[in-house]
Amino acid sequence: MRLGSLIETKVGLNTRELKKMSNVTYYLKKFADNDLLLGYRPNSSKVSCNDEFVTAGDIVINSTTNEATIVSPLNEGKILTQSSIKIIIRDTQQLDLWYLCYLFNGSQFIKKQIYSLVEGTVLRRITQSNIQDLDIPVISLEEQKRIGESYRIFMVRKRLRIHREEEEQKAIFNFLEKKITYVKKGNKDEY
Repeated sequence: MRLGSLIETKVGLNTRELKKMSNVTYYLKKFADNDLLLGYRPNSSKVSCNDEFVTAGDIVINSTTNEATIVSPLNEGKILTQSSIKIIIRDTQQLDLWYLCYLFNGSQFIKKQIYSLVEGTVLRRITQSNIQDLDIPVISLEEQKRIGESYRIFMVRKRLRIHREEEEQKAIFNFLEKKITYVKKGNKDEY
């Protein structure tokens, strides 16, 4: 089924429009990456009405990396730039947002289509029309939710693994730094 029959797309503001605004925070890739790992699933399927700002539960695709994320409440209200495309699902009884997120980030079926559609020689960007032209697998909403939930849980577990590795690295480096300081002070004991 053609994705364009299930969604609408909105591109973020261009540089000229962004310059007109002051005291705003842009929805950058680092925020999108963090949101994806948070695994936010909104309780209700509200549709974001504001084109300029992101709302918790919005699906946003980075047009450069072709990665999708779901905006968490932590980043609600940030400004969408032209390097991002907001996806608005017309009927949430036909398409699950985490399933769609998985399709963009993990499905080889979609990645092959995107690669053949994206434009540019050096920096290959996906466009609104590219997204609308994607052919997605038609499966039941129940099956979509199972796939989407599995992907969401995988991302949450990935965040926890990353956090655990960072904490382990800090602990080991602190231990090693203490040993260097201990030996530097003239203590020659083995450790």
